[in-house]
Amino acid sequence: WCQNFSSADMLDSLFDIKHHVLKRWLYQQQNQKKPIIAVAQALAKGDRSDLSVELLTEVGVDEIIPWQANRSVSKWDEKEDKALEKWIQISRESSKQSRRGIFPKMTNVLKSPNLVNIFNKFSKVIVLDPDSSKKIIDQIENNLESYLLVIGPEGGIEKEELDLFKKYHAVDARLGDSILRTSSAGAIGASILMSLTRWVK
Repeated sequence: WCQNFSSADMLDSLFDIKHHVLKRWLYQQQNQKKPIIAVAQALAKGDRSDLSVELLTEVGVDEIIPWQANRSVSKWDEKEDKALEKWIQISRESSKQSRRGIFPKMTNVLKSPNLVNIFNKFSKVIVLDPDSSKKIIDQIENNLESYLLVIGPEGGIEKEELDLFKKYHAVDARLGDSILRTSSAGAIGASILMSLTRWVK
């Protein structure tokens, strides 16, 4: 059978496969659920950063932004390329496990002064702060195109950073009465956001 299978046949088969994959990707891009949800995830020590990426991917977040917060114990610095590649790999494996058709976008690590420069890309920026007087459900609107959730490191977000974020029109909110680890707060926050927006459509 292999001898009768010509190079032209093989090329035709490969073309059909690529065409099918491309059509599926375009369909998913055109039918991407709204609102688009991105998460700026503070770097955490040990395996907690890895767990946060895994959970965010499985929940269905569209973009993950590594954030070098002032209180982040973990510092990527000269190992940024290797650390980012690890996050991308974790995200890809989690996408396959959760049957996601599209991998979440992943950006280079940002520090707070650079993070605020991308706030204007989103309809609303919500900074999760356990000391906030407002609940996250009170900050969610149904008609917005996109959200950015900002998840602080263990030890919380410094007041100077919170003030900077609010200067750039971010709002603060708490998830509940208990304080969650940075590895799980993002996925839970994103789940609440999706349950009140895209999951009910």
